[in-house]
Amino acid sequence: MADLLSLLSLGYFPAKLPAPFTTANFAEVMVNNVGGIPQSFANPPKSKPLRHSFARVGINRRLSSIPNPTSQHNLCLDIASNWGMLHHVASLSSISCSKPIIKQNAHRALEPIKTFDDLPAIRLQTRATAKFILKADVAQCYPSIYTHCIPWAIHGKAFAKNKANRGYQHIGNSLDRWVSKGQDEQTNGIPIGPDTSFLISEIILSAIDDELEKNLGNIKGFRYVDEYEMGFHTRAEAESALSILRTILREYELGLNTDKTEIIELPVRIESKWVPKLRSFPFRNTPKAQATDLMTYFDLTFELAHEHPKEHILKYSIARLSPRDDAKNAVDSSNWPLLQNFLFQCLMVETGTFLPILDILIQYHKLGFNIDINSVSEVLNTQIVHQCASNYGSEAAWSVWASIFFGISIGANAARELSKMIDPIVVLLALDARQRGLVPVGLDTSLWESYMDQASLYESQWLLAYEANVKNWLPSKSNNDHVLSDPNFRFLKMNGVEFYDIIKLPSAVPAGEEVDEDIFAPLYEDVFY
Repeated sequence: MADLLSLLSLGYFPAKLPAPFTTANFAEVMVNNVGGIPQSFANPPKSKPLRHSFARVGINRRLSSIPNPTSQHNLCLDIASNWGMLHHVASLSSISCSKPIIKQNAHRALEPIKTFDDLPAIRLQTRATAKFILKADVAQCYPSIYTHCIPWAIHGKAFAKNKANRGYQHIGNSLDRWVSKGQDEQTNGIPIGPDTSFLISEIILSAIDDELEKNLGNIKGFRYVDEYEMGFHTRAEAESALSILRTILREYELGLNTDKTEIIELPVRIESKWVPKLRSFPFRNTPKAQATDLMTYFDLTFELAHEHPKEHILKYSIARLSPRDDAKNAVDSSNWPLLQNFLFQCLMVETGTFLPILDILIQYHKLGFNIDINSVSEVLNTQIVHQCASNYGSEAAWSVWASIFFGISIGANAARELSKMIDPIVVLLALDARQRGLVPVGLDTSLWESYMDQASLYESQWLLAYEANVKNWLPSKSNNDHVLSDPNFRFLKMNGVEFYDIIKLPSAVPAGEEVDEDIFAPLYEDVFY
């Protein structure tokens, strides 16, 4: 059962945020102080979510949203109170391989029943008795979902469209209300990031799957999140299924991504041809031979990346080189500078490689290898300038995070670019770095101070307006404490709620020193949405 504690502590903030960002404290306060929660929390003002972008392949971005804690608490409360029914509806699809389940000791509140690693075998099963495959991808699934479709999917369209059934006692209407209220009452799209959105998308897509099966009969195939793959004996059958799928999606205000939708005649490869080339590439153990192998491996990587620019080749190639805390899997110490230079080159080519590269640097640092601090300092400062200028939130945030972890000073040029950022994730890390003496010059906080008022607590800057006040990093715009002036956020502050835990980010960590693994957990999290 998904309870309120797990939805708020594990399923609120998006995956891959640096470890200091946490909702565990918030979840405990909201669950353990039910009697003290002010009545205003049950009917908060409309609010805007915080926006934070993550890298995809090349220059593509994923724009995640972090809803205001007032609306998100009410949404999670509704889901926890009606979990049995909602989980049942989200699990009705006979073809979904991403039905939401609760896994023990997981990093998230909800996860798909199948993982990416399970898909090749599932694909093979679909293709075993088919001659044609229909591959279809729902275009911009989360950003395109119409929130009024939530009650359609749960209660049926006829029931939901009857004006007599518009009350919030019906769970579909209530979920619709909290999702839209948490995004300035906009009804187009649901936030990318929270597990609540994963559940809602599965509820809607499960209803679409049900309609699809009613039209097609027993479907030979599967859906994983927003991607369909179905097998047929003839092209005509596949074309008919595509037409039916398009029609059903339109009824739910959704459409297909034409670039990723196609009918393929079998046989075709189960996995991309570049995967086994990198997966099975052998590395020898002697230092000289290993150096040759590293150069050959990266030559192959760069060649494949050039041939397949829309695939995660650089990320895959780099991730394969992580020693995962085992010195036996590490390169010879004489080849460590060579590997570092290749990693830095990958980073300069594609910023989406930053997290796997940072993972490798940290893994070798933990094993006692000396990091080239001068080069890392140059790379991080250069990346901060570039990432801030491009408004690349995730990479900028992790660059500041890495500067704190390795104890690297942020130069004046980088500090000036940081001063222009309005992404609260980046800003709070920059303020933390300044507090630790790592930003000696160049940081101008005047832009950020303009958000330190009560109104900003319900705008996209809500996290900065609250957390910088709690940490005493920035002053209120007026003489009064703007957080204490708001009943909802006063409750959080008076109960010690913090969304940024400084302890979870040690600074200037020496090579080989033991560090809590939870600090690095976000680097390893899989993102399936």
